[in-house]
Amino acid sequence: MTREDIVSYLEQDNPSGDWEDIVLFDDIDSAFVGTANRCGMDVVAVYDYDKCIEIYREQGMSYIEALENANRGLLGTWAGDKTPLFLRFRENIYQ
Repeated sequence: MTREDIVSYLEQDNPSGDWEDIVLFDDIDSAFVGTANRCGMDVVAVYDYDKCIEIYREQGMSYIEALENANRGLLGTWAGDKTPLFLRFRENIYQ
């Protein structure tokens, strides 16, 4: 997914224009999976954590370097109430 795809999705999903305040992190666009809503809180972007690791690995980082970079640079970044969520998917146990 490209940044343009993400913006298009956000525009369609939030026609009131509230999407413009959603925080998007750079260089991990292909890990974007959607948005999350919680009672009384703003909509936030959601990224696939494992895909972020994969992106860093494709940039030449070792697995440990990718983990450190994700944990420090993504999970360790507070951007206010609209800080993105990072989701770790578990395998589907019902298949």
